[in-house]
Amino acid sequence: MERLAHQEVPARLKKPFLYEAVMLRESDAVVFLGNFRVRNSPMDAGCGLCGGEPDCSFVYERVPNVDGIIDHTNRKRTTTISGPLCMLRAHDLGYAVGSALWLASTLFVDAKPCYSAGLAGRNLDFCMKSEVVVGILLGVAAKNPYADIPTDYHLTNVTDQVDSLRKISIITRQIANHPYQTYDPGKKAPGKSDPHEKEEE
Repeated sequence: MERLAHQEVPARLKKPFLYEAVMLRESDAVVFLGNFRVRNSPMDAGCGLCGGEPDCSFVYERVPNVDGIIDHTNRKRTTTISGPLCMLRAHDLGYAVGSALWLASTLFVDAKPCYSAGLAGRNLDFCMKSEVVVGILLGVAAKNPYADIPTDYHLTNVTDQVDSLRKISIITRQIANHPYQTYDPGKKAPGKSDPHEKEEE
């Protein structure tokens, strides 16, 4: 997802992709949902939602096909998504995503649909036959990991903060360098009184 953010997607999507990459790492699971019919089998409803003429010619003139059967064996891409796509089929995918989110909510599981996760998953051959894939992040934690995201979350996330604190802790532990078996700074030396005891008297 970081590679996509820095190399393939428009600048306005860079930070969302970086932020969602962190969210994915902090998730307990991810579910990929795709619809291979979005590109391979248009609805042929003549609706024009694909952006062309309302007879589906916009799709068939731009993809290799034989008598209306699209050849989907060539998965080479020159753009992030190889189109044109049938938007009615994309709507079907939207219903599936909505149903999955409803089920997660019913089970009290935090969920977030991410196009970025789906795109990265598709590039790793999850739902490899689908041109459009949505990744649904799932998390079960005391705090919803997908809400209240601070600025520069790819740098200020909990994992990086804990790692920074661990580094400081390691350095400070090395300063004293006393063997714990024979030295206890909390134990008073023989023959010396405890100043706290005098205050109590």
